[in-house]
Amino acid sequence: MSPTRGAAGGLSSARGAPAGGLSSARAGTVGNAVLAQAVKAGDDPAVLPPVGNAALAQAVQGSLPPGNYTVVVVGSPGPGELPGHAFQFADAGAQVGGAQRVWLVERTGYDRAGVDPAQIEARAGGATVLWITPERTLADRLRQFPPGSITGLHVFSHGVPGALTLRYGWPDLKDYGLSLAEARGLPPAPFTADAEVTFDSCNTGTDPSLLPGIEYGERSLAAEVADATGRPVTAWLGRTSYRQVNRGTGGVIGSEVFGGGLRPDMTEVYSSVLRQRTPRQYITAPSRSPGSWTSWFRMKARLPRTRSFPVPASGSITVTIAARSEFEPMLGARINVWLHRGDDDISKQLAIVGQESVLTWSGLEEGTYHLELFHGSGLEVEGDISVAVRAGP
Repeated sequence: MSPTRGAAGGLSSARGAPAGGLSSARAGTVGNAVLAQAVKAGDDPAVLPPVGNAALAQAVQGSLPPGNYTVVVVGSPGPGELPGHAFQFADAGAQVGGAQRVWLVERTGYDRAGVDPAQIEARAGGATVLWITPERTLADRLRQFPPGSITGLHVFSHGVPGALTLRYGWPDLKDYGLSLAEARGLPPAPFTADAEVTFDSCNTGTDPSLLPGIEYGERSLAAEVADATGRPVTAWLGRTSYRQVNRGTGGVIGSEVFGGGLRPDMTEVYSSVLRQRTPRQYITAPSRSPGSWTSWFRMKARLPRTRSFPVPASGSITVTIAARSEFEPMLGARINVWLHRGDDDISKQLAIVGQESVLTWSGLEEGTYHLELFHGSGLEVEGDISVAVRAGP
């Protein structure tokens, strides 16, 4: 994973604060009213940043100050990670760069494992640390960020098909984190138009309907997050391994265990579908947008379908494509850009590789549209694409 963008000037975190309370020097930094609100909201004041009351009150009561945030989500260890790998998710999160970082950390699993929260805070390396609990969920925390402020969201945790499990595996505690329903309700507003979203958790990119007993039509968690946020999501099909993280030699990789060792109660259908799949990272693009959108693409011959988008009666769309290729013969090549309404072909225009192409369709009928891109060479082309939807006269 490449370091994500960040801007200076964000909240700084309190390094080395005691886990169980507030030091006398720290007590003078914030007011009693703010501390009372923090405790009521489920926050541990010991890991809140030493900023003025106004900014701190914003963070505790429901919103963070404006900024450009790199958000790192850290799951908690289960019994399987103890005693030697309690910090594997935090250690992986520490590899994410960015000047204005906020860590969202699942608290209760660390408490259950007997981990001192100060050890998590130390690994955050100066980032603001906010806790996730069943009462203050990941979805709740993401709603605290102001519009256009999240430039990167990077998740390190357990996962199963159809769910991110920030707390996982404790026999006396229910697993929780981010369900399909919660993912569908994530707000798009906090994310910038070019925000990077990644999940280093098992099976976040796996379609749960492949599992026995799951109703057909359920989509992967990555697909739901992509549609909700409007951003492509990089996630794993199959299991992840934190072996290199724990050894201090690298990042998260696919787990070699996934090729075998399936539970004996798995059905033959499940085994035939998944047993030979090599874990890999996969980018899931949003399938729809509520209006105008911006993204990027990569194709060798055909991009069969972009995300769909509504157009009002007599409306127009302007498509801007900046296509490029490392293959010199492709410079100047034409890309066919088809506009479709549902299953109907509307018309075709041309984009040129190596330059910015601006294409406009006007006087359109009301409906849901999408684009198809095609060129016949088979050589890889990538680029940026934006669609601006406008109402009619």
